[in-house]
Amino acid sequence: MTAKKVLIEKIEEYSKSLQSSGSVNNQLIVMTLDDDIEQINQLSDASAEALLFTIRQHEDRFENVIAPTNYTAFLTSVTEH
Repeated sequence: MTAKKVLIEKIEEYSKSLQSSGSVNNQLIVMTLDDDIEQINQLSDASAEALLFTIRQHEDRFENVIAPTNYTAFLTSVTEH
């Protein structure tokens, strides 16, 4: 499986999990994820490989940012800086 396919598959899985909740905020995130898929499709194979490599190197940090436990506190901390 190519790096692009791996990245897109992971984004689609995350998108489906958000869609099942029905939250308005989640629907906005899903729209952003759709844009991310378009961006990934435009990457060269080498760029997609580099992105996937980087994500895998820092996966624990990405999970904390992508799916914070307390979303309200996360937004507050982001907007304050």
